[in-house]
Amino acid sequence: FTKNNLDRTPFPGTSNPRYLRVIQALLVRPRRCKDIDSIASCSNGADLISQLPELWLNIPCIWVNFIDSHGFSCRSGIYYLTTNDRRKINHWILMTARGG
Repeated sequence: FTKNNLDRTPFPGTSNPRYLRVIQALLVRPRRCKDIDSIASCSNGADLISQLPELWLNIPCIWVNFIDSHGFSCRSGIYYLTTNDRRKINHWILMTARGG
């Protein structure tokens, strides 16, 4: 998939409960990679996120540095929705609510 195709193609929706939980959580706020597993109730949230381009969504991940509870420098990924994907998802929610 190319970025242009992802940007221009509407979100077709999904009935997959794991996808729906992750999408709903990301609509609220960005989520740490490690939290996606529990949100989706799966053991490989990164794989689940990698499947979302099939639904014409591109979920970026940024890496942030932090100090863990033992004082070690670590990196953690944070997934977030782009403005374009928020629009596509909100359009799908609106059309679904209208029965269309």
